[in-house]
Amino acid sequence: MKVIWVNICPRIPLPRRARRAVSPRAWTRLHCELTNAALEERIDAWRKAGKSISDFDQQNALPEIKADRPEFIALGSHALQQTLRRLDLAFQSFFRRVKAGQTPGFPRFKAAKRFAGFADPDPARWKLMQHGGSGATLRIGSGKEAMSLSARGRHLLGVEARPNDITLTRRNGQWFVSVTLLVPEAVCARERTGSMRRGVDFGITDWATFDDGQSIANPHWVREELPRLSACAVKCCDPSRISSWGGCIPSRAAFWITAGRCYSTVRAWLMRRSSAWIGT
Repeated sequence: MKVIWVNICPRIPLPRRARRAVSPRAWTRLHCELTNAALEERIDAWRKAGKSISDFDQQNALPEIKADRPEFIALGSHALQQTLRRLDLAFQSFFRRVKAGQTPGFPRFKAAKRFAGFADPDPARWKLMQHGGSGATLRIGSGKEAMSLSARGRHLLGVEARPNDITLTRRNGQWFVSVTLLVPEAVCARERTGSMRRGVDFGITDWATFDDGQSIANPHWVREELPRLSACAVKCCDPSRISSWGGCIPSRAAFWITAGRCYSTVRAWLMRRSSAWIGT
């Protein structure tokens, strides 16, 4: 039986939790620290000794790192190796662009708040327990150091689907998890009942135009949300609201988080509308 890769379409938004040691934010901070340390090691080795450190060399150093820093043990060896592998892929892309004469884009150090997330390719370390069709509990790790999160969204995995890996990402102050499954090809096969096809043209004046003349207007996300963003900017910069923000003037991060949420709301509405239109 042939097995193919299938990725769940909707990401599962995870509700924000209180700050604690076992949380997506804390684990992401550790993965960010590992990435920056590995990047610094590569740069120093080349500048001082002219030596190139490979991904294999850095993965062999993980046992020593976990011995000195026990907090990395809960993250799992496979997840740490995947983080180092992503850095190695960034270097491979850098050298490929240099050879092609393109803009190199050297890998950069990242702050914890700008680090997107991490991946765990070991299906034995995590479990997604479904509660009907619109709820689930995601558990990563084992023992007291395991992380349990309540997920919402439609994610019918199927009986014959086998989990392969997960990727946790942070976007606009919310957490999402993308689950990759191994599914038999026979389960995904669909019998074609007709030869009907639809053509779609994505443009600037209209967001999408179909072959039958119907179109979806361009939502102009920024233009539509300018009044709300302006009100948010005034609220963030008004000195009279200092007391309501805990005695300090809020930073620009609060403004951009609110702007990102406005954008996500409009974008989700557009995706639902266009998906329903194409399916009809």
